[in-house]
Amino acid sequence: MRLDPSQLHRPELQELTALWDKARRGGGIPAIGGLSPVDVAPYLAHIVIVEVEETTDRIRFLQMGRELTPLFGDDMVGRYLDEMPAALRDHVEGTYRAMVAERAPQYAEFEVAGDSWMVIFERLMLPLRDESTDRVAGGMVAIYPRISIRKRVTHSDREEDSVAA
Repeated sequence: MRLDPSQLHRPELQELTALWDKARRGGGIPAIGGLSPVDVAPYLAHIVIVEVEETTDRIRFLQMGRELTPLFGDDMVGRYLDEMPAALRDHVEGTYRAMVAERAPQYAEFEVAGDSWMVIFERLMLPLRDESTDRVAGGMVAIYPRISIRKRVTHSDREEDSVAA
C-alpha cells in the first residue's frame, strides 16, 4: 500500500518520513547518502537497510536493527530476500518489490500472534536511489510495534479476550 501519512501511528515513523521528505530536496527519491547518519541514528534498532543489486534486482540486507532480528528469526545481514523462510518471504516480498517498481514509500501493518498474545507491527519502506543515477538502489525499512496484547482467560464455558494497547 502506498503511504498515506495519516496512517502512521508511531511518531518514529512520522519522524522518519519527515527526514526522508527533507532529503528529497524538492522532489524525487533521496540518494542513498542523502539521509544523515546522525539524524537516522535514534531509529537504527528498528531499521533494515536493503540494497537492490543492479544486475539481478535481488534484494540484499545490508543492516538489521537489533530489535528486528527476533522478528525475522535470524540475522539476515548479507543475505537475500529470497533466502528468507518461505512464510515470511511470501508475506513481505510484494511490498519490497512495490517500493522499487513504484519508486514510492510503502506502508503496511501486520500481526504476529502466539497462543496468548498478539503484536501488531507497522512497516514503513522508504526507497533510496543510486548516488549517480535515478535507479532505486535500496531502501530503508522501519518496523515498529503498535502493541496489542491479547490475554485469553478461559472460564468453564466461555473465553474472554482482554486487549491492552
